[in-house]
Amino acid sequence: VAIVAAGLFYIWQNLGSLIKTAIEEAGSQVTQVKVSLKEADAGNVTQGALALRGLVVGNPSGFKTDSAFQLGEISVKVDPATVTSDTIVIKEVIIGQPHVTYEFGAGGSNIGTIQKNVEKFSGGGKAGGGAAPADGGSKKKVVIENLYVRDGKVDVSADFLQGQKTGAT
Repeated sequence: VAIVAAGLFYIWQNLGSLIKTAIEEAGSQVTQVKVSLKEADAGNVTQGALALRGLVVGNPSGFKTDSAFQLGEISVKVDPATVTSDTIVIKEVIIGQPHVTYEFGAGGSNIGTIQKNVEKFSGGGKAGGGAAPADGGSKKKVVIENLYVRDGKVDVSADFLQGQKTGAT
């Protein structure tokens, strides 16, 4: 019992760093680009709140801009009472300072390349997409009550610009 309690205490105390590591490792594997995260704040997870800060999704090789996507912060507040129900209620999602750089290259765009990498990793969506679960059970539904996107920026670039970009907020 003491070993289990110590293990649970360790996980609880290190939840933010465990989430950070999981996002960086799984994100990099799935997208085939470097994914980094400055911080995962799981301090209020028991009340249904989680925040990620400083997410950066790099560019595939051959692209010259510094990253495809950067995110200042994303915070999510979930109604904890709904997590085990058929409908999960997300009270609020705040996306702060998203910065997307869409770069055109000889073989397509950086975003398109990342999307292809994700589809390849997930089997290309050939698993039936919206089919009902094999066990005959119902799918979970997610309701997002409030979604806020603040201080966003979109840039575009192309091969001939050699890493220079232009954009708008």
